[in-house]
Amino acid sequence: MSSAHREASRLLKESSLKKLLALLFSAGSLVSVAETVPSMAEIPVSAEKPYVFFYHGAIAEGTRENPVSEKYGEYDFRGLKRALDSDDNYLIAEIREKNVSVEKHAKKLAEVVSMLLRKGVPAENISLVGFSRGGGIVATAAGQLDNQDIRYVLLASCPKKTDTPHWPPFRGRLLSMYEKDDLLAGSCAFLTEGPRTVNEFKEIALESGLGHGEFYRPQERWLEPVRAWISPGN
Repeated sequence: MSSAHREASRLLKESSLKKLLALLFSAGSLVSVAETVPSMAEIPVSAEKPYVFFYHGAIAEGTRENPVSEKYGEYDFRGLKRALDSDDNYLIAEIREKNVSVEKHAKKLAEVVSMLLRKGVPAENISLVGFSRGGGIVATAAGQLDNQDIRYVLLASCPKKTDTPHWPPFRGRLLSMYEKDDLLAGSCAFLTEGPRTVNEFKEIALESGLGHGEFYRPQERWLEPVRAWISPGN
């Protein structure tokens, strides 16, 4: 075989190897998001792995693609799911039907979480994260669960007027986050008042100037404390 032929053969082998490595890398990338659970009806049960339930804002209800707000721009639901996904947890983040009551969604969520608890999943391995109307669903479900070890994150979920939400008091570990220029949402501190309150509370007021749109897209300034809060090791 001539030197030219040998060189061509070598290059062909290298090219094939690169393609194989690219394919394997792509497969690995798919594995990294493979723990996203397709639906509430397909949740696996594991006493070792954490569960993260993510409830999106009202803008995404009944949609298939990322919806767009005239005021806040694109609601990047796909990007938000990728940001919360991990090899270390099960992520449950369904698109909700439109025009279904908060109470109905909350009841379904509470039933699924109760099922996991009955089957041996530790409460500290379960986190419920909600943005805006999704946070109202999470807070309503929390009142039905009444468990001090479940972790909750409410993102721009508590209205400015604290008498507006008719949420039942609930226990648990609560992280509240909102943006100071948000005209719709504010502090969740009222949930620490009354005869039955959350047993651990932390609140962060962000100053990005994005208002309610702060949580429309993945932003490390709020994702970092969220990831820390829902980590069972903390």
